[in-house]
Amino acid sequence: IDDCGECDGNGWDNCDYNENGITNYDEWGYGIWGAIVADVDNDQGGWVDLSFNKSFYDTDILRTVEIYTIQRWEEDHWTSLHSISAYADEVYYTIVMTAADSSSTTDGSTLFRVIANMDEGNFENNEEIWGYSVDNISPIVPTQMSASSTENNVTLSWNYEMESDFQYHQVTSLDDINYTTENNHDFVLGETAHQEHWVNAFDTHDNVSENSHSLMSKSLHSGANLSSFNVLPECTSLPCVFESMCSNSPNPTGVIGQGEAAIHLGNCVFQGSLSEIDPNSGYWIIMSENDVLLLMGEPTSRELAYTLQEGANLISYPFRYATVLEEAIPVDAQASISGIIGEGVAANNMNGNWMGSLSHLDGSNGYWFITSSDISLTFNGCDEQECASLSRQSQNLSTVPEGYEYKQSTTQAFYFIEDIENIEIGDWILSYNGDEVIGARAWTGDIIDIPTMGNDGSDYTKGYIESGAVPSFKILRGDELINL
Repeated sequence: IDDCGECDGNGWDNCDYNENGITNYDEWGYGIWGAIVADVDNDQGGWVDLSFNKSFYDTDILRTVEIYTIQRWEEDHWTSLHSISAYADEVYYTIVMTAADSSSTTDGSTLFRVIANMDEGNFENNEEIWGYSVDNISPIVPTQMSASSTENNVTLSWNYEMESDFQYHQVTSLDDINYTTENNHDFVLGETAHQEHWVNAFDTHDNVSENSHSLMSKSLHSGANLSSFNVLPECTSLPCVFESMCSNSPNPTGVIGQGEAAIHLGNCVFQGSLSEIDPNSGYWIIMSENDVLLLMGEPTSRELAYTLQEGANLISYPFRYATVLEEAIPVDAQASISGIIGEGVAANNMNGNWMGSLSHLDGSNGYWFITSSDISLTFNGCDEQECASLSRQSQNLSTVPEGYEYKQSTTQAFYFIEDIENIEIGDWILSYNGDEVIGARAWTGDIIDIPTMGNDGSDYTKGYIESGAVPSFKILRGDELINL
């Protein structure tokens, strides 16, 4: 009686190795059995690892007569791939070529068989052997990012070491995705817009590279721009950050932070107490004319901890997409923030409700946070298009009527108005210093903030209100001015 309980048995036929109620012979015959196919790790596809248990008749050690032949099914016939010698090993391991890789368009499953060529005869495996290969090597990251602009027309360029399975580049911006096989991408930046672009390489199996460096592009107007930086290069000195402008123009003429400043002497030479850009801080960027800032670097940390002291704090906001105040600021911190001032906009915390034209925080802008006590906070926000509830909505305030425009000043104040007798929705409330318009806001029926620009010493703000003076207000209804 053999191990299988069979009288004069061969120790195989009536055994049940996998204990499934089927004898070895009925399940596997005398061919190979227990075949396993696995993708080869960290390759560009086309190969799988194949292992199998030996044939019952594979009993002779190190002889060349007996072999295993591995074949692959090709539509209507079997194609032999290679053979390996049989030498009575319990398990054999070999690498096998597939016909196609698994991808988003095909599962790439391949049918294999193994012929056991033994002295006793040729035996095919009984159970089907299926497997697939995967290209699991990510493409190279696009490098040497650079950008140039003519007015608001921007060209983003990069270097890419072409690989045999390269398919295309994906250029992602804050509001769009474009595809190209070239090493450049052109776009137009809006006159009051900011953008961020980064590039990924895709191969023919839909593997994607890591993100390239990001390009932050921001339109800056003549005068004062209240900004911050959620993309920064490794070098954060003023000449590095403003290189795209200061190397060939007088812009920026100055940069003002909280309690520090620097003037631009030309050719990217800055002088003053401000020498480095801090990702936590906001800055007034002073421009002599409209220009585009192009800055290549890495996105700043979204885990930045902000330590605010009682009073006014000029800070940044790190996330890509605009986030409403109620969501961007942690709930436990909001009670200590009495107001927020942006560039020409403001919000006042009235018993837990934010009132004013400033409704959300945006990653390229600077903000004055007015706090009633010392606090620490980490902002909430959104970096993916899928979670950008505001998408690319900006402040989108109504355009000031022609003839009543004013320049942004680094010295600004806001008057919050709840109601005015006989005012109509669509009327404009104008603030004046004498005959000089220093602010304007359209009436929407809710509490609004009326900006008043002060004289900050620049040519743009001559005639604007001085500290301690009180502005006057008028209503503009059509072409009619009404004194208040």
